[in-house]
Amino acid sequence: MLSTVDQFNTIIEIGSWFLQAVQTQSIRCYLGERKR
Repeated sequence: MLSTVDQFNTIIEIGSWFLQAVQTQSIRCYLGERKR
């Protein structure tokens, strides 16, 4: 079993990775829109 702290850190890691992915996508979309 993972301790609560380990679970918390894992959630934060996944969350920050997810946010980065979303930001990258929106930046790409934004730049793609501007190029047109």
